Amino acid sequence: MELIFNNINLKNKNKYLIKNLNLTIEDKEITGIIKDKENIIKKILVDKCDFEGELNIDDRVISYVNNRNFLTKTVSDEFYLVKNNLKEKDNFIEKLLSSINMVGLTDDYLERNINTLSKTEKILVEIALSLITNPDILILDNIFNNLDKSNKLVIKKILLELKKNYNKIIIIIDDINIIYEICNNIIIFKDNYLLISGNKKEVFNDIDLLIDNEIELPFFIEFSYNAKNYNKEIKYYQEINDLIKGVYKNAR
Repeated sequence: MELIFNNINLKNKNKYLIKNLNLTIEDKEITGIIKDKENIIKKILVDKCDFEGELNIDDRVISYVNNRNFLTKTVSDEFYLVKNNLKEKDNFIEKLLSSINMVGLTDDYLERNINTLSKTEKILVEIALSLITNPDILILDNIFNNLDKSNKLVIKKILLELKKNYNKIIIIIDDINIIYEICNNIIIFKDNYLLISGNKKEVFNDIDLLIDNEIELPFFIEFSYNAKNYNKEIKYYQEINDLIKGVYKNAR
């Protein structure tokens, strides 16, 4: 079920962090939020800050992934640590194995020492730890930081599989290029208000709005936009190889 923010006001002391926020975040989609300095959505959904207005959150389970500091020695130990906070502990082993397999890891990872895992493997384990709670809303905050292209692709594929196969709201908070690559819908805040939201095409059809508000453009969008200064029409791409082909075709 979609998540609806209706006339939300959020304050920190006497300062408004957001005013009159009206926003719908779709389920079965990956929604990207370009990092805003106040981290509005995290404050409301994760930090549970008091707010005015209506939000149909009900009793939905929210899981937050943010390059956690692991507290135990092995992957298995981390899962048993999470078990203590589960409302339903029945069939725990089955849920554990299912979660680890959902992120593309094999059962033998459970006995791995945390310190032997790569950064990407740690992120996958953290996502698996979140999935064992069967969250309705999965929030991934800045998890792609310092990953190379191939490892970003590994995480991206997992998220696309989750989108395809499970009825969840997936929210990514990250920089604009990651958001552009992965997300269907995009949300951009500016100061204490919502600047623009919508599907990817809608948001980047309003480039002048983004430029006027000093919002960084994705590399592919910026390249195509600047090409117009040379009377070249290059459509928007998401992969560098497709962009090169488009440039070559246009230059002929």
